[in-house]
Amino acid sequence: MDRGGGIALCSALSYGELGAVMPEARGEYFFLSKLFHSLFGFMSGWVSLLVGFSAPIAASAIGFSEYFCRALPGLPGWFESSGILSRDSTGKFLSVAVIVTFTYIHSVGIKYGSIVQNVLTFLKIALILLLLVAGFSAGEGNPGNSASGGWVQEGFAGWKTIGLSLMWIMFAYSGWNASTYLGSEIKNPVKTVPWSLIIGTAVVIIGPRVYYSMAKDGLFFKSVARIHPRYKVPSNSILLQAVIPIIMILSGSFEQILTYMGFALGIFPVLAVLGTIILRKKNLSVLKLKGDPFVQMIYVVSAVTILILSFMERLLESFIALITVLTGIPVYFLFKKFNTKEKHESEEIT
Repeated sequence: MDRGGGIALCSALSYGELGAVMPEARGEYFFLSKLFHSLFGFMSGWVSLLVGFSAPIAASAIGFSEYFCRALPGLPGWFESSGILSRDSTGKFLSVAVIVTFTYIHSVGIKYGSIVQNVLTFLKIALILLLLVAGFSAGEGNPGNSASGGWVQEGFAGWKTIGLSLMWIMFAYSGWNASTYLGSEIKNPVKTVPWSLIIGTAVVIIGPRVYYSMAKDGLFFKSVARIHPRYKVPSNSILLQAVIPIIMILSGSFEQILTYMGFALGIFPVLAVLGTIILRKKNLSVLKLKGDPFVQMIYVVSAVTILILSFMERLLESFIALITVLTGIPVYFLFKKFNTKEKHESEEIT
């Protein structure tokens, strides 16, 4: 198991304990609101909206278009020669098309979305296994290549590079905590949610339910809480999550998006993992997984170290991510004030 997977698994164990106590379909938003303060919950949801889910979707779509264009190199050339799209625009067009397609799939209900997700996951695992078998059977590589070094700078500069690399590696495990956003839609969540987190992380788009919960609690636009009358999904939330990554694709590169996403995404899981300690002190835990408190400490120390090193290595992207997080504070109080005023006016009318 690589270091990134080990770190994610330590966090998944803690999230399993949190999900068993609070199985509502709200994830970190609900965890942090109940364990600390509604402000922290809102900020995590704010980051989920702008970064936590939208940025990985944008980065994944860009990655798909890059591989697709390399697999079919004649396609970008044909678009360019035909005067339809430039080579760069072809990649962006394919990225946007992928997001639009999956937005539609998830908009017609969780049943169809889960079927497509399961099929794609099976195909992904099968392809990885096929590549492994082909590589070991037909390749002529030298095991000594794994031990070769010298590419990382010596001293603190090298450690900063390692920290940034680990943050990028963690992108491969993004979505490991997704089952906590579906807790209220899962049978026997006390048993199912923890195991889905652990197994899902070990084998590596449900974020709209976080925005839905925020809107339902009066901390976001009410239209976002609309449930489709036929498909029973938060359709406006799903649409919103499609629009933001499309904007990112049109304005940024894969590496910029990945760094921006990795830094902002790494902050609130640290608080959530620390929340398991609060649970146990209050004797609220219903599923005490093994490894406490060492598993939590491994994750917290590793995650904080990665954040610090990454900030120092990529100051601009990390600073923008930090600003994005902090903008959630005034937005929270604005929605809080508006919701209180609206509630007061409603009480006066009745």
